[in-house]
Amino acid sequence: MSEPMTVQLHCVIEKGFSNGEKGRLFPYAVSRKTCSSCFATIYQKNKVAAKKVTLDRKWGERVLKNRNAGRVVDSAHIAVKKLSALGYVPILFFGKKDKASGKWVADVVTHLPPTEDNLKIVATMRKAYNFVLIKEGRICVI
Repeated sequence: MSEPMTVQLHCVIEKGFSNGEKGRLFPYAVSRKTCSSCFATIYQKNKVAAKKVTLDRKWGERVLKNRNAGRVVDSAHIAVKKLSALGYVPILFFGKKDKASGKWVADVVTHLPPTEDNLKIVATMRKAYNFVLIKEGRICVI
């Protein structure tokens, strides 16, 4: 039998699947991969969940202090390329504060072929993401 995976508790309650342990779920028990209310991943490997716990505000402050933020962004670009090589079609949106104006600016990374239709669609999606950034005024971590 496969190893149980950690889940969002409200997703377990919403979906109604459990193996008896609170907050634990077997992967075959879920027909959806994301929660319909919060869009979070319903289940994930314990190793990934443990790593996410260490990525908090202190981690971010250390990365900025040591001037390694560019390395993290480069890793995200490489991850998008790796997903493309595996047959996925990833589109990564990220926002950052512009140093000059202090406003949030949306950026996108994808390896979709630059056809006319793709460029229009990605530009529209980028504008929508930019709207969310401006409306929220910050990036929410899930």
